Amino acid sequence: QIKSSLNQDSIYKKYHIPKNKKIILFATGKLQPFYSGHGIYDYDVQIWENLLNNFKLMDDVFLILKPHPSEKNIEIYQKLIKKYDSNNSLIINGNLKELLSITTITISVFSSVMIDSLCFQKPVIRVKFDDDKHPIFDSSSSIISTDLLLLKNNIMKIFESKEFRNSLSQNIAKFVNEHYVICHINQHLQK
Repeated sequence: QIKSSLNQDSIYKKYHIPKNKKIILFATGKLQPFYSGHGIYDYDVQIWENLLNNFKLMDDVFLILKPHPSEKNIEIYQKLIKKYDSNNSLIINGNLKELLSITTITISVFSSVMIDSLCFQKPVIRVKFDDDKHPIFDSSSSIISTDLLLLKNNIMKIFESKEFRNSLSQNIAKFVNEHYVICHINQHLQK
């Protein structure tokens, strides 16, 4: 119901995002040096820089950084956009459902946005650092776990392989159905 209520044309216009692009949504987790609540990390900075460096020249790709809701200092991300002279990226602190409706791939270290994205039937890539382990995400075939070096390869595999996307889509549907019974509800509503 949420997906069908969202008008994609108005979302592109609202956020000044060009249509017909492969959209990578990167959801941060306040893992940057300015915040030190659970230690000082720069994981979000590394991911954003990697995305800007690898996709700044790809005309068919658009990057969106969605800051964590309590992450108010985004200057470090803005500076990276300037450093890479990126014309295909935006930092948007907008409505998550709207952004997910137009997203092609969601990326995060760890965020509830990953689950939201799966509910929208969108591929999710979890970038792992060190020996970070999560009992559900790392054992699920619905989420791609990768290190930073292989991030671009995994993104391109989703973009380029229809067979891989179809397999991933089936795994996502199974995961969402098993954990949230969403597919079952949708099937029941269609009857």
